[in-house]
Amino acid sequence: MKRLLACALLLAVALSACAPLQSWDPEAWFPLWEDPEEPPACRETVAMWFQQVRPFELDALDLKRLASDFVGVELSLLHMKLLTKEDIPLPSAPGWWIDYYYRGSWYTVYREQFLWKVDHMVAYGRMAGLSDAGFAMPAKVLEKPGHYRLCYKGLGTFSFMIWR
Repeated sequence: MKRLLACALLLAVALSACAPLQSWDPEAWFPLWEDPEEPPACRETVAMWFQQVRPFELDALDLKRLASDFVGVELSLLHMKLLTKEDIPLPSAPGWWIDYYYRGSWYTVYREQFLWKVDHMVAYGRMAGLSDAGFAMPAKVLEKPGHYRLCYKGLGTFSFMIWR
């Protein structure tokens, strides 16, 4: 009996040693963790697809205009391609957000924020055709592998995967 108990204890210790030392808590990792709002309906005249995530390099002028909340924060740029069949106005800010798929549900993990000190707002749009779209955010938002979606008001929801 003692031998069986010793073997069971040894097995329990061995199994616990195989478990990861640190479990990942997405609620603590992402800057935001909330139930998402209704995703925007996709427009048939708009297509967007994932290109890459890359570090967002700031020049001296950008650093001077950077909002105080983002000073010292490592930034990434989500680079997407956007194809529109018609001219479209872009939504007023905040116009986009990022959702993350975790255990069968979507969660909003980041909402557009002003990275720059803004003196005035300028409304603009996109001409029909193919163009680049860049979304700057703290690098931490897109560091974990998984299934993400970019929700863009008035344009739709665009899914992408990050593999690492």
